[in-house]
Amino acid sequence: MDMRGILSSSFSLYKKNLKFVVPHVLEYLADIFVLIFFAILLVIIVGISLQPFDIGSMVTFIQSSTPFYLFAFFLFSVFSMVLIFLVFNAFARAAIIEMAITGYEGKRVSLSDGLEGIKKYGLDILLYMLIIGTFSIAILSTAVIPLVFGDITISIFLLLFFGILMVLIYFLTFFTPQAIAVKKAGIIDGFIESIKFVRVYKIEVMLYILLVLGTTLLTSFLSLLFSLPALFFAHVNELLFFLLRGFQNIAIIIIGLFIAPYLEIVKTYMMLEGDRQ
Repeated sequence: MDMRGILSSSFSLYKKNLKFVVPHVLEYLADIFVLIFFAILLVIIVGISLQPFDIGSMVTFIQSSTPFYLFAFFLFSVFSMVLIFLVFNAFARAAIIEMAITGYEGKRVSLSDGLEGIKKYGLDILLYMLIIGTFSIAILSTAVIPLVFGDITISIFLLLFFGILMVLIYFLTFFTPQAIAVKKAGIIDGFIESIKFVRVYKIEVMLYILLVLGTTLLTSFLSLLFSLPALFFAHVNELLFFLLRGFQNIAIIIIGLFIAPYLEIVKTYMMLEGDRQ
């Protein structure tokens, strides 16, 4: 597998079709909308629960079952937001993967290809993310159980063991979304095809992971660079400090928006090349 050629052709496709950014832009906007919606809903419910606000009503409030219901609603809100965020991310990835497949075949890339990808692979990619996430939480939670009995040593050992195990599992199933799309596989076959792909192309996969780590380090460095002016003005002008902080966050989000589609295209091209050989 020619990684240099894949990186070059992926960049060429991306450069000619900046519409690859659109799925993640829509994802981020939808995430912001959902976050604001749940925040407003939580504020309204808490505000209603605390009316009228005085010492007597506060004591009654604490002694009632209302705090439990508020906490339960908070947990439900967090769980719902995470699930919705995963849905948006899975759909964005499905759209980019299908658009990359279209570009690889030499056809004209359009956003309608992305919609087709969501219909074909969106739910399977979401299921993949849910399985990996649930499995990670389950086995890492198991490592915390010894802490309940005061055995820190065993808990640390289990955390290290399960942590390494999760890295290995994530590494082997890393290309499952691409396998689902390219191989026209279901979720189980997608896992199997991803493991086969990683076993055959270990070096290429490691190079890709180095690329991801490199872009992550670059983004972190740029974030640090953008934070320097804000830190300089932290004790000089508070308003300017917050404005520069806002600029820093927006700049990093924009950089991430442009990097993420390229990495997804490279992954898809790798799976397509592997499928041809």
